[in-house]
Amino acid sequence: MFLGMYIKVTDSQLSKGKIFLISPGKLIFLPIPPRLQVVSVRYQRTNSVSETALLRACKDGHFDTVNDLVMAGADVDVADVTDGDGLTGLAIASWNDQRSIVGLLLKYGADVDKPSPCGRTPLMLASIAGNVEVMKLLLETSADVNHADDEGMTSLALASFFGRTDAVSLLLEKGSEVELATNIGLTPLMLACQGSSIDTVKVLLDAGADVNAAEEEGLTPLIFASMKGCDDYVLLLIRYGARVDKPGHGGQTALMWACDYGNSSTVRTLLRARANVNASDASGNTSLMFASYAGCGEAVKLLLAAGATVNTACEGGETSLMFASKAGHIDIVKLLLDAGADVSATDNDNMTSLHFAIRAGHMDIAQLLMRQPQTGMSL
Repeated sequence: MFLGMYIKVTDSQLSKGKIFLISPGKLIFLPIPPRLQVVSVRYQRTNSVSETALLRACKDGHFDTVNDLVMAGADVDVADVTDGDGLTGLAIASWNDQRSIVGLLLKYGADVDKPSPCGRTPLMLASIAGNVEVMKLLLETSADVNHADDEGMTSLALASFFGRTDAVSLLLEKGSEVELATNIGLTPLMLACQGSSIDTVKVLLDAGADVNAAEEEGLTPLIFASMKGCDDYVLLLIRYGARVDKPGHGGQTALMWACDYGNSSTVRTLLRARANVNASDASGNTSLMFASYAGCGEAVKLLLAAGATVNTACEGGETSLMFASKAGHIDIVKLLLDAGADVSATDNDNMTSLHFAIRAGHMDIAQLLMRQPQTGMSL
């Protein structure tokens, strides 16, 4: 079956339209009498899903076909309805780094800021892909550099998240607001600190990004970098003035997050930066508790060596030994016992580490605990 494009033409004297087939990537112009008017340009697949020929030509990168279709009167701002993206030809060409097509569509008046259904503009798509030359064309046509999508993401935020350093530099040069945050308070720096490119992080910091800004949950760039275990990011942020012990709204510091995620190397980095090893969150949990529950033995060793208090209890009365026991981390239990953990300590419900181990079915830990010399335990 032929898989191609067609142009439908009609006029007031014809009762039915006429179809002119064209092959993919090439528009075959047939003589069209002056009385005929092009009313639609469609591309039809055999599965009955249709899209305009202009959009297909943009997707395939066929400059000459795009040019011919525009000259024939194709709507340069039509959006793709065959999927949920709703992208225009300009948006498609911007994403695919089709500079010549982008320039052509702009020349013929394509709306440079026409957003997709979720609010993404051609500039935003080019920023995600890091297509800097396309971005320049769009910006020269006065693309809105600070337009935000439905989630509050700007071109700068998107470029930062994907580590497009050159795109970030260009956007900042053209007036992007470095602190413009998303709907949940994420700044471009926070997004960049999730591991895409340290060069992007440095560009944002040099542009004056607030190194201690916090999103709606109180998470800072340093906390995001610590979650991801990006030690070089952590060091860079600290060098630019990040507060090592600034907590989120729940009281968790970067050190606690690093322990919770099992990032022992980051734990070492933060401890060297004098992070408070015995700080506690809003529920009284310490870094040692997080590391013990996560089963990160190396982090536990580092924390103990740095002076972590082994028998501190959280608001519920649970100690690090209890957290390790119920999580089934026997190696952590041994480390804590060697550091003087109190086997007989009880939580607010009078539960001991032994109780937690038995309840969770960790009989190897239960046997280990029962061999300890401390007394006062009861089953």
